[in-house]
Amino acid sequence: MKITKHRLFSVLSAFMLAAVLILSGCGGKKLTKDEYLEAVRGSFKTYAQYAGEISDAIDSENYDSVKGTAEKIEKLFSELETAVPEDKYSQQHQKLCSSIDKEREWINNCVEFAEYGKKKDSLTAQETEELKKLNEKLENASTEFPETVLETVKLLASDTD
Repeated sequence: MKITKHRLFSVLSAFMLAAVLILSGCGGKKLTKDEYLEAVRGSFKTYAQYAGEISDAIDSENYDSVKGTAEKIEKLFSELETAVPEDKYSQQHQKLCSSIDKEREWINNCVEFAEYGKKKDSLTAQETEELKKLNEKLENASTEFPETVLETVKLLASDTD
């Protein structure tokens, strides 16, 4: 079942446009522009890897790994949300955090889909209908998070202070 290929393409497209560095430490202290840029890029690189793992797991019906990968993504999102950029980037950071909330919906839908997938041979009629609706949500998932990451990276990279 190829339910997340469009989503994965969107994520990876934004990933390709955003040159990626390793995740810098986040949490507590105010990050410089460059530290914040590295944190966003590194978080997105890791997220793209995890999103690919979830997509591949669902496509190959390896549903047992989806929840664990989703938990890794949640940890990553929490670290990015607690990053403290310079004041002039705080509005963009809030926008990024808002897009993370929408991405969480996609991740949670993937976990729910995997739970249904584990028992696909014994689904009730109601569960089958719920699974169809869930599949539609996955196929029509928001691309706001990768787009906001790209916007954030462009803003930070173009700002010469």
